[in-house]
Amino acid sequence: MTKKKTNNKSKIDIINSPRVLIITLIVILVLLTFMLFRVSNKYKFYSGELSTKEIAVDEIHYYSSPVATYFFANQAAYLGEAKKVTKLNIGYYVKSNNNLLLIEDITKEFEEPADLGEVITLYSKFKVAGLTNGKGTYLSKDIQRNMKNLYLIINAQTKGASEYDIHIEEPIQLFKVNE
Repeated sequence: MTKKKTNNKSKIDIINSPRVLIITLIVILVLLTFMLFRVSNKYKFYSGELSTKEIAVDEIHYYSSPVATYFFANQAAYLGEAKKVTKLNIGYYVKSNNNLLLIEDITKEFEEPADLGEVITLYSKFKVAGLTNGKGTYLSKDIQRNMKNLYLIINAQTKGASEYDIHIEEPIQLFKVNE
């Protein structure tokens, strides 16, 4: 019986030892720090804008988390030469291994020639959101990995042309917003 009491007393002494408590707390602190960095790297928020002599977009955002992805681009303003067009295709793409991966685009045909600046402003606002578990619209892993290679591409067709004769391709610089 005394051997059992002595054995229990030594276990209690070990547990109550300051050295054991300090080592345990250090291990817990290291694990919590590791988990914090792991979780914070799963949440990404990028923001950017585009401004050239021909085109300007004042607000472009991309957000990614383990649950959802979201891409937003505000309306573009065309600052170039005034032109009349009968067909327009405008979209956002990322480049991956010299291939363009589509995020979102729109194609419109007009019965009467329309002002290029007006139709770019009218059809250039995009929102793409979805869950990362595959339900609904979402941005593929390849698109998410290459978001720093984002491009705005505008193709337009003037009256009488058989194919797109106006081509604007502008890279967009996104910056990671730090937490």
